[in-house]
Amino acid sequence: MTLAPRSPEHWSPAVTPFAPAALLLTAFVPPTAVQTAVVPPAPTPVGRVAISSPAPAATALPVVKATPATTSASATPAVSAVRVVRTPAAEPVWRTDLTAAFAEAGQTGKPVLVLFGAEWCHYCHKQDDETLADAGVKKALAEGFIPVRLDVDEHRRVSEILQVDTLPQAVMLSPKADLLGRTKGYHTASQFKTALTQANAKHAAAMASRVAAAPAESATY
Repeated sequence: MTLAPRSPEHWSPAVTPFAPAALLLTAFVPPTAVQTAVVPPAPTPVGRVAISSPAPAATALPVVKATPATTSASATPAVSAVRVVRTPAAEPVWRTDLTAAFAEAGQTGKPVLVLFGAEWCHYCHKQDDETLADAGVKKALAEGFIPVRLDVDEHRRVSEILQVDTLPQAVMLSPKADLLGRTKGYHTASQFKTALTQANAKHAAAMASRVAAAPAESATY
């Protein structure tokens, strides 16, 4: 892969012509990955690149009760005081194994977002520090996608299959590796959230269409 000059907002290599989703399916998507209602435990985030682990068991919010007043006919009933604990904002857990990510997508029905970057890419770090640090972006990624982070220098074959021609670049795929959308170059938080929303809407529409077509297909047999 040779480098091609681009505008300072992003980097671009010369890439091979686009290969169909079937090639990605053959190379990286497990054949047993099917969409079911089974949702595995959410992995625990660890920095930028996380290692999956079972989520801790849910615990009840602590309740602190006020000490009752001394008993007397005229005493005012004691009121229980509840300490409100704010839950932390949703954090996306970035995977690094594309095959495992597609297996998880097949179980949860969530689309996969593959984010390509490089250590030497200035705007990749800028997007990490600004765009991906936005609470709204974090929430959208954590709740709506299986996010994967790949270094373009270490995953040349994947970048060629997915036609990655700029950095940073996020490619959004269905659990069956159908293209749902992509972002090329640095995007602000607002722009990135718009792209995520559009990809999720496209995925939801495709799923609804597939469900609607299922009775008609079964009736032909």
